[in-house]
Amino acid sequence: MKTMALLAFMVGSLGTASLAWSQAVATPGVVYNPPSLDITKAQIKTRIQAQTAKANADSKVGKLTTEQTSDLLVSLQAIKDQVKADYAENGKKELTEDQKVSLSAMLDQTGSAIHVKSGPKDFKN
Repeated sequence: MKTMALLAFMVGSLGTASLAWSQAVATPGVVYNPPSLDITKAQIKTRIQAQTAKANADSKVGKLTTEQTSDLLVSLQAIKDQVKADYAENGKKELTEDQKVSLSAMLDQTGSAIHVKSGPKDFKN
């Protein structure tokens, strides 16, 4: 009787352990990537250009409406203006850490908006 109880316990434990293991190694659906503090002026310019090109291309093929494209381009122009203002405020060719985080977050937001509005196909931020 003791061996049957022990065997039942072991089989039950194995089943539970395998379920726990499968849950522990599951890949999350969304991975949070915090805004980069190492973003450079060239990277900011490249991201703005890439997002502008993506918005215009998606508008041409009908993935974005004229209004959506206009809104995105206005947002990207605001980011350009903010970059200029940040550099002027600092009086030098450097951005503060807070400015880098802010600009990166703004670019992340417009990139996500393009992705959501135009669909996930061939999106590059």
